[in-house]
Amino acid sequence: MPRFGVPDALRILRETGKDIPFIVVSGSIGEETAVECMKAGAWDYILKNRIKRLGPAVIGGLEQRRLRREQKTAEDKTRRSDEALRESEERYRQLVDSSPYAISVHQDGKIVFVNRAAQLTKDLLLFSRKRVAERKPVDLNEVVGKAGKFLKRIIGEDVECKTELHGNPIPVSTDSQQLEQVLLNLATNARDAMPDGGSFTVRTEQVDLSEAFMAAHSHGKPGPYGMITVSDTGAGMDDGARKRIFDPFYTTKEVGKGTGLGLAVAYGIIRQHDGFIEVHGEPGKGTTFKIYLPVIASEAVEEETSREAEPPARGMETILLAEDNEQLRKLFGTVLTQFGYTVIEAVDGADAVRKFTENKDTVQLLLFDLIMPRMNGKEAHDEIAKLKPGVKTIFASGYSPDIARQKAAFGIGVSLINKPVSPADLLKKVRSVLDGGE
Repeated sequence: MPRFGVPDALRILRETGKDIPFIVVSGSIGEETAVECMKAGAWDYILKNRIKRLGPAVIGGLEQRRLRREQKTAEDKTRRSDEALRESEERYRQLVDSSPYAISVHQDGKIVFVNRAAQLTKDLLLFSRKRVAERKPVDLNEVVGKAGKFLKRIIGEDVECKTELHGNPIPVSTDSQQLEQVLLNLATNARDAMPDGGSFTVRTEQVDLSEAFMAAHSHGKPGPYGMITVSDTGAGMDDGARKRIFDPFYTTKEVGKGTGLGLAVAYGIIRQHDGFIEVHGEPGKGTTFKIYLPVIASEAVEEETSREAEPPARGMETILLAEDNEQLRKLFGTVLTQFGYTVIEAVDGADAVRKFTENKDTVQLLLFDLIMPRMNGKEAHDEIAKLKPGVKTIFASGYSPDIARQKAAFGIGVSLINKPVSPADLLKKVRSVLDGGE
């Protein structure tokens, strides 16, 4: 449009403060211009000769807006609304009174919001590559089956989407959220390769990889692997494209249709899981990606499932809780009190030192927010340690996910937990530290 372009429209949209997905539709757009549009806030950009992509792009934009709104709702209810907090506490008490499994099953609406906020935060950290994989024993079929449901929405109505799962469980150790992100990236790539429709298939099976395979990939151990095959009937690729497909910023798409990061992220995630990802394809014959993840003992999946189903253990110890956010402090205090602990609350580090001095013979655990006004959690801990060396401490941090590095900085006797944290994870961490674990 003369004298009025995409940057002008994005600026006006930002000034309104409204959360509306912005999709650029253009007859021609250069790669640099497209990237600048995305940086400025555009959700996607569509070339007019590929207008069939508009439908899936709209669905994706609306889905992202829905997630953002859910996150904002969760934050509002857990941090700003006293009325919602009191309602949450009351419902939580009712659950605890009626069932010892209340924390584990997460049936209460407000508690689910706490968990969902935690998960959304982890997703955002994954997108910005600021967290390491949180791997757990899972059945690969279960993860892929769950992912298949949302892949159908991403792939679009013009493409047939099929999920074929292996007949037996395939136990692997994986971060389910990261693996779902890999599948999402591959599905997005396949969708763009089939503008006129086609077929998209995700399949699982178990295979044995040989010494020769490991030698060809320069890492890994031979043995059983869970394999995910992701195939499409799109345009395919030549040898040159296959050799560079996982390079950052490399793309086989036409100018204006991609920045080339999705497959590089997928490659990095799979390597972080001690796995492999391969690509096969020929021009005009579609593309197939194969993902390999090491198989683990099936008992590990059963133990993990059993562990997650167990209700948190109760306790009778006294905990000094320091958290400057009043809503979080009340919520943590309620959870701990309902499970038998005596909780002394402090509004910041200085208040915590004062209250510990008054109760040093009874306090058995410090649960401190790391970042607080006046005196932070680390400074308060150091002052208290002068009065009671080796006091057991848990720091709650919402800033850095590098737990190992932080633990080394804080020293022996200190454990860490990331915020947001679910009630069940909080209770399990408290019990573990009090019992002498991590």
